[in-house]
Amino acid sequence: MCPITFCRGTIPPGYSSSRCTDLLRFSLSGRIINGVMNIPEQLSHPIALRTEGLLASCTEDHTNRILPINRGFFYVCVSRTQVSRALRIWNSLLFLLEEQGCRFSWPEEENSSLSIIVDGETLRFGICEIFNAKPHVLTRAEEKNPFLAPQWDHQLTGKVQLFIGQIPYASKGRRSWSDGRHHVLEQCLESFAAGLRVAAAAMKKTRLEKEERERQVREEQKREESHRMLAIEQDRRARVVTGLLRDWHESQSL
Repeated sequence: MCPITFCRGTIPPGYSSSRCTDLLRFSLSGRIINGVMNIPEQLSHPIALRTEGLLASCTEDHTNRILPINRGFFYVCVSRTQVSRALRIWNSLLFLLEEQGCRFSWPEEENSSLSIIVDGETLRFGICEIFNAKPHVLTRAEEKNPFLAPQWDHQLTGKVQLFIGQIPYASKGRRSWSDGRHHVLEQCLESFAAGLRVAAAAMKKTRLEKEERERQVREEQKREESHRMLAIEQDRRARVVTGLLRDWHESQSL
């Protein structure tokens, strides 16, 4: 199936025009107030609602964060105690990004992934809960079969983090925004949105540089092929001339 895209001015599948009016009203109410994003309690963005449904039937991974079953990359990865807050932040962020002209793509296939299109570049982004890892100390029971014991113990911190994936390795752009000592993630949504544009610019630069390198390689290959064909032709002509001279000398000796 073709990807389903959500963008400002379009009506998502299953939503009436009146429903979209409600979404826009929420969008306008979610703007920055005194430097802090207004985070509504109720979810209303289609992607946030779909995400909530997926997380309702999920399992915990080795870090005790919940993930849908049989999925690779998933953009919301938090503990059960942080699901409500993470989804509310996610909901507000989606509206903010749409207002800034970003678009989302999320195919209907069961194991599909969400991506965002920023200034023509496709990015992955998400929200997760931060954890600390420390070497696992074997229990008395585990000492009998230590190879079955985990290597690390993971402790969830309760802090959530927005992140951008697939940023070029050489890029110096920021990759994550999280709760801090003097601020909460809800205060960072505008900064994160700006970071997405920086990441998109870095991806575009990397893509254009790669395309230019590939173009140069193709041109070099064409030149090498042209030189090879020219050498073959010159060798053929030399053999013809040599043959003609030999024949002429033989005819003169008769």
